[in-house]
Amino acid sequence: MIKLLVRLFRRQPAQPSAALPDQPSPEEAAKLHRAKKALARVTARDRSARRRQIQLEKLIAGLERSVLAALAKERDDLALNGASAIADLEAECHEAQLAIELAAQRMVRLRATIARTESRLKASASSSSNAQAETKAVRPAADHTASTPRPRASAEDVLTRLNRRAA
Repeated sequence: MIKLLVRLFRRQPAQPSAALPDQPSPEEAAKLHRAKKALARVTARDRSARRRQIQLEKLIAGLERSVLAALAKERDDLALNGASAIADLEAECHEAQLAIELAAQRMVRLRATIARTESRLKASASSSSNAQAETKAVRPAADHTASTPRPRASAEDVLTRLNRRAA
């Protein structure tokens, strides 16, 4: 009993593994650091996917012009090759769009985690009852509404679409 009083007087925890409730825990600080690093990685991947999608859309637009020109000159072999390339690029573009959607969902979850962890750290640092009430915030529901992969369009489908557009 005397040892406990001496430890409390010196502001040391009664048990070596137990931290005082008004001090921020190292686990919370580490969790905050990991969440911020993860958010930075996801943001970088999102930017990369957006750049890739823009590049793909430009390539698709250029190929569509070439295919339309080949169709106008009645070069069906060139038009079919171009349409096949367009179908491949459209599939890649759709994959990039899915990556962007998933990254956006992940960023929302990470930002919520960061906000919760920061509020916990502030609450433990200030030891106020109002700050402790903020730590019991409701976690946002995970949004699993990402688009499903669509099937790859065939070259014939692309040619049909471009012919309708040209007419």
